[in-house]
Amino acid sequence: MSQKTTSLDIQKGEGSVIDIAQVFPMTATRTLDLARHGEEVSDILSINTSEPIDLREDAKIRINRFHTTETLDLAIPEVVDPTRWEAGLLDMVSRPRTLDIVDPFSIPYGALDVRRDPILSTTTYPDLYARELPLSLVIRRVLHWAQSWYRHHRKQIGRIVVWLLVFSIPVLSYVAYALTHGYQTLQDLAWVRTPETIRTMIRSARGDFERASFLFSPFSWIPIGQIDTVRRSAAGGLTLTRGLDMIAQALPATLSGSTVTRDIVDPLAYRAAARDISPLASLGIENPTDWIVANKAILEQAKTELQSAGEIYGGVIPTGERTIRMQKIGKTLSRLATLLDWSLTNDTQIENMLGHTNPQRYIVFNQNRDEIRANGGFPGSILSFTLYKGNILDYHADDVYYYDWNLYPYKEIPPPGIALLTGSYGLRDVNYYPDFHETLDRANSFIERSGDASVTTAIAIHQGIIEDILDKTGPITLSGVAVSFDSHNFSRLMSTLVENRYAQVDTPKDILFRFGSALLSHIQSKNLSLDILDIMEKNRQDGEILFASRDTEIDTWLAQYQKKLPWQQSSSPNWIYPLWTSVSGNKSDRYIDRTYQATVKKIEGCKYENTITLSTHHTFAKSDTEELRSYFKQFNITDKNEQAKLEFIQGDGKNRAFVRVYVPLWSTLIGAGSDITVTSSEHATVFSTLIETPVGASTSKSWRYTLDIPACESYTGSVEWTRQPGLRSVIVK
Repeated sequence: MSQKTTSLDIQKGEGSVIDIAQVFPMTATRTLDLARHGEEVSDILSINTSEPIDLREDAKIRINRFHTTETLDLAIPEVVDPTRWEAGLLDMVSRPRTLDIVDPFSIPYGALDVRRDPILSTTTYPDLYARELPLSLVIRRVLHWAQSWYRHHRKQIGRIVVWLLVFSIPVLSYVAYALTHGYQTLQDLAWVRTPETIRTMIRSARGDFERASFLFSPFSWIPIGQIDTVRRSAAGGLTLTRGLDMIAQALPATLSGSTVTRDIVDPLAYRAAARDISPLASLGIENPTDWIVANKAILEQAKTELQSAGEIYGGVIPTGERTIRMQKIGKTLSRLATLLDWSLTNDTQIENMLGHTNPQRYIVFNQNRDEIRANGGFPGSILSFTLYKGNILDYHADDVYYYDWNLYPYKEIPPPGIALLTGSYGLRDVNYYPDFHETLDRANSFIERSGDASVTTAIAIHQGIIEDILDKTGPITLSGVAVSFDSHNFSRLMSTLVENRYAQVDTPKDILFRFGSALLSHIQSKNLSLDILDIMEKNRQDGEILFASRDTEIDTWLAQYQKKLPWQQSSSPNWIYPLWTSVSGNKSDRYIDRTYQATVKKIEGCKYENTITLSTHHTFAKSDTEELRSYFKQFNITDKNEQAKLEFIQGDGKNRAFVRVYVPLWSTLIGAGSDITVTSSEHATVFSTLIETPVGASTSKSWRYTLDIPACESYTGSVEWTRQPGLRSVIVK
């Protein structure tokens, strides 16, 4: 048979007929022991006893497909399946044996010993050899292939590059225009109140983002940060507008008029006229809760789209101002989706609070923590309103004294502590009780006696929250007030204006109500609503916002969001809760630093002795006096007596506080003087005393008491102090 040398290289040997006889020369079959193996080879010998058996023809193969390019170690395989061989060659069916026709040899690494696997065909050989090639060889061959391919197709590649450049410039220009126009349309939505216009604008923006996403898709695979930013801008805008479009399509087709009418003049004296506020009336939604109930499925779908858009925006890599803004938008949308999900999960309770079926009457205590009280501060003003089907009805913003003046001639003796300040008890002093539920009950009794409707739910906040918000919004300027309000001066400046009755129309608190309206407008203009929600949430978690309801169902649901009192849930059986009530007659609590200290000593068994010390320091300084006098000059307060009175009210005077220290029930006072009074409530023992601190001075008061610790085997000796809402500066040692 003629010989032919053929390369097995993947580039040159494909489809060649190869004579492999010279790869490993075959020899005639030799029997080693006829006595032992005669029967096994007798059939072979009987074929042609005069000629040796030559298997080289059977080794001829055709290689149609290459999976590797190394030299193949080809050999006749070990016979393991005789049914695949020519009939008559071997009769091994009944008595299978192994027949060696090639001497064993060393198998190179990665090679396949074809003697150990049957040949499937005499004309087409299987893939006999496969292994992972070295990386350097793979790279070299890929580069060689790429160079060869480029040489053959460079003209076509050139045409494609030119076409892409010509195509890319107008396409990318339009993408930039569409994205800019789409986002500008979304921003303009803030000033639109007509449902049909809202739907049209959202559809327009959605179309911009759809076209931008489609046209940019050929470029989106390019692994460049700027490309990813544009891709996310288009995909995020499209997802966002899909969610908004769902909500917009659910808006009423036409506007409906308000069904509520009210006299312009309120018959009650010293009180502004009541207002009714329909927050969604401009969108054609007369009763918000009815609309929410009817469109829950749409809101659920919109929530999913908002969440997806938030993930798209939030996943951008921050590289500059634009990408940082995208990340912020992503966080905002994710937060909105979370709030929407929470609202849909708690829909029954929220609908109840919004008055979906029965009207709910609310009051909000706006407290001044510069005159500290148990629930956060002196309630200088009261907001009251009714929620019915999501609309705000009969809204009033009143001076707290309005209710007390309308109590006359009713008079009630104040509780201990408050009696040190006044001989009458009214709504202004109900922030006395540690449990806000009791405050609500007492407030409702005064409100009913003053002639107003019964209250369902109460909320208490203080100006510390306003100061936190001002840190976020920056200064707020009111028309007619030359000094801007910020987080540093808010308390002093607002107190000066209120005490001086500056710009009063109905009540001395008119300037405060004007500030509230300006602050809301400022928040809206800067799109800070979610930031304000974060501030409110933090204050809720810290126990600075209190709420309670006389509606059992509402109150049970609200309980999970209210900070627990120490006797309701405490991680330590040895807890202490001091409650400070200002009886100074001024706002000196603004300048009081407080320090709490306790030591614990084991007496015997599970009986322990606590020694506690309450320390105060009055920080009013010359710089505070100078700031107050600058306000006197700015607002033309020239009367010396008025200035002296305002300086005292604003904190330049002795601080006097009635302190009640709540400790575990059945605690026993030891070794104390007569200035400490011991009483008990349902849940605690109460030690009461008066602490006075002159300007610039410090005061400390200590006492000891014993208590029994249940299951004291695991008690570590720690004391858990609970912080009163509204306190400015407290250090626990």
